[in-house]
Amino acid sequence: MEVTAATDHEVVDAPQSRPAPQPRPAAVAPTRAYTPEVPDLTRVLDPLQRDVEEMKDLLQHMARQERLAPPVNLHGLEREFTVVKRMVEQLVRKQQDSAMPLFASTLMPCYQRLLASGMDETLARHLIEKAQNSLEPEKLSDVSSVQEHIASLVMKSTR
Repeated sequence: MEVTAATDHEVVDAPQSRPAPQPRPAAVAPTRAYTPEVPDLTRVLDPLQRDVEEMKDLLQHMARQERLAPPVNLHGLEREFTVVKRMVEQLVRKQQDSAMPLFASTLMPCYQRLLASGMDETLARHLIEKAQNSLEPEKLSDVSSVQEHIASLVMKSTR
């Protein structure tokens, strides 16, 4: 049997070289980064969240309104209005031309009186046309001559 022993070659003579054990502090809480308390965050974030929700609601409402209302093109509307106005003017002219021939200005009041008295429109127009074609231009411009002539035409037509 053989026994082998070994020793470390440390210098044990100098106790100062070894640091003295420090006493551990009793139950020290680990340090954490600063975090505000949850109620403080809630107090700040809740109003902001409400504002964001209100803005979203407003934007959605505006988008709905925009979809419901057609876009307005004023230039196009003005152009269409002008076209419609011209068409109405043409229709009125066409109606006037077909329904009633152009009479001299002195004949129009007589024509209107004949219609107001209940005379048939076709007969009244016929009498006025006859007066316009039979009167000389100078008599056609005289109101009393026109009235006398139309009265005589009315009397002849009733016989």
